[in-house]
Amino acid sequence: MNKENWVALQEYLPLFSELNLDMSFLYITETGYTKGIIDATIPVRNFLRKNNLHDYETQGQGQKE
Repeated sequence: MNKENWVALQEYLPLFSELNLDMSFLYITETGYTKGIIDATIPVRNFLRKNNLHDYETQGQGQKE
């Protein structure tokens, strides 16, 4: 993530804290966007599962090209 975007995101951090909201930032790199592959860290996986957005444990393997 470039510095400009990080500075912009930091403006909203106090709001998330004040509202007692869990949050996670997802930044897709050019490579991830081009290849359509995104590796999710354990905290991101847990966040998505906890909020019923996605469960990597039940996701099948993608196709190999």
